[in-house]
Formats: sequence, C-alpha cells, structure tokens
Amino acid sequence: MMNYNNLHLALSQAKNTIFAFESHPLVKSSDLQKTTYLTFLASVAIYTDGFSKEKLSFLQRLLKPLNLETELAFFLQAGKNITLADVTSFLNCFKGQPLADNFLLDCLMLLFCNRKHTPENFVYVAEFAELLEVPLEKMEQLLLLVQAIVQQDNTI
Repeated sequence: MMNYNNLHLALSQAKNTIFAFESHPLVKSSDLQKTTYLTFLASVAIYTDGFSKEKLSFLQRLLKPLNLETELAFFLQAGKNITLADVTSFLNCFKGQPLADNFLLDCLMLLFCNRKHTPENFVYVAEFAELLEVPLEKMEQLLLLVQAIVQQDNTI
C-alpha cells in the first residue's frame, strides 16, 4: 500500500496553496494548451473517487502561475462537460508531445490525493495514456516516480 500520509500532509497544509508550481512546463505553453490541460485535469480530479480539498489545492497551485484570467471554477465546470470536440482538441495539443508525460504525472498525483486507490482510477489514467500513445513502460516509470514522490523514497 502506498503511503498517503506524506502527500496528504503536504497538500492539506494551508501554506501550500500559496506556493505555485512555477516551474511546471505548462507555464510556457499556449493559452489553448493551458486551458485544455486544466479542463482535462479537472475532469480527472472530479471523476476519480470524488473531489477533495487536496485535489483542489493541487489544481490551484498549478493554475496560479499560468496567468490565465479564468478561475478554477470554470475548469471544474468544463471538466464535467467535456465533448468530443474537446477530446479532439486535447489530442491535437498533447498527443506525442512532452506535455503528455506531465499530464499523466499530474493525473497520478491527483489519484494519490485520494485516501483509496481503486483500480478503476488507474484504468482511467491508463486510458489517457493510451489515447496519448504513451508506451506502457513509460507509464510504469511515471507511476514509480509518483510513488517515490508520495512516499518520499528515493530508492524506488
């Protein structure tokens, strides 16, 4: 079982909402990529065992340095109402692109914000990996990376 406590403590402390993910590669992306990325990441946050304050904090920390005039509530609503056109836009923006790996990492981090880690959640993220044509071996490496981050274990 993966250690939830380290991530839970880090994300639930109020001071963490102040510190944005300034060095996230999404910061240097186009507004279309930022909007699409956040919409789909919000959908993962919503549809994987419900929404939590830890997930909200994670999304706020990602949104803060992007300099978008759009509020997080917009992305949460858009994440609930994704259309086929949105999926096409998502694939056009990220399929075969380096940001696809970041998207999957962020998805996995959101999963670890949950107290329960259900197989269905990992299947949901694996479906994104398949759509983005990320090889299974790379997905396994991303999962191990997130596990190492969550458990704060550099031996993984």
